[in-house]
Amino acid sequence: MGIALILPDMDPKQLRTLATDGVVLVDGQVVLMQRDHEPYAGQWVLPGGLVERGETARTACEREVVEEMGLAVDVEQFVGLDDEPGRDPSSMASEALLHRNPGVLTYGASMFI
Repeated sequence: MGIALILPDMDPKQLRTLATDGVVLVDGQVVLMQRDHEPYAGQWVLPGGLVERGETARTACEREVVEEMGLAVDVEQFVGLDDEPGRDPSSMASEALLHRNPGVLTYGASMFI
């Protein structure tokens, strides 16, 4: 069991959120999706999103890939963490997780690299 710290002077706006990105491999190629909203509308990105309260990064990543790509996946391994404060306008940290051989791509604007 962990130790909880109460920081009464901490401004919640100063805390960073955790996002998760799915590195989905289909036939050895990485699946990308085209963003339809800001930031980076029109850019090709990995499927993913925010980790919700009560979720692990692993389950959040699996959920986001299903929601965004229609692919049921299981996380195979941790790929990396990008926690550079200025990496995007929201300054969130992002964990990447690998998925191999998901099901059939059913929807979503996608390309393979």
